[in-house]
Amino acid sequence: MKNYYSNLTGPWDLLVIGTSTGGPAALQKLFQSMPETVALPILVVQHMPSGFTRSLAGRLNRDYSWNVKEAEDGDLLQKGSAYIAPGGRQLEVRRHRGQLVTVVSESRTGDRYHPSVDVLLASLAGVDSLRVLSVILTGMGNDGTNGLKVLKVRAVLYAVAESEETAIVYGMPRAAVQAGVIDEVLPLHAIGERIGELVNNTAYEKEVK
Repeated sequence: MKNYYSNLTGPWDLLVIGTSTGGPAALQKLFQSMPETVALPILVVQHMPSGFTRSLAGRLNRDYSWNVKEAEDGDLLQKGSAYIAPGGRQLEVRRHRGQLVTVVSESRTGDRYHPSVDVLLASLAGVDSLRVLSVILTGMGNDGTNGLKVLKVRAVLYAVAESEETAIVYGMPRAAVQAGVIDEVLPLHAIGERIGELVNNTAYEKEVK
């Protein structure tokens, strides 16, 4: 792992969170620990069947300060809002008339996960001049790893993975760490604070002291 200190200063455009097994509880803890000053559009991919992601969005919206909703096709990404990828479908992002907009579509033949972290991250690689924070939380498999590889080439990206000590299943984080696309590994309870530091431009000062 490497810390790319020159990448730590914002402003950041998006926070992308990917998770699977154990994700709903992990997301609740992450949203609880993130400072309210994290005023970014937040995109969440949680592996879930159709119908379940809407109730997850409702719980997070009720309990925390962010406006959380299940993503719909054509949503304009707003600061301070979180968009949960709809179960059984794919979430992507495009730039339209200068604004970042969600694209929700049916899964394609060959897509392993529905929704997929890789599909979302790869779509961001097609948007010019993005600065993206990404978090890979607990989950089985390796979803997110290939997308991070692609995005690191095309955007300014800082990626954090949940550590083995707190992950219910250390599959997705492990795959990303082993692929060399993670900049920092942290226990779940420390990730929210770290995101706050990155967004508020205090991370760089802490690292160089």
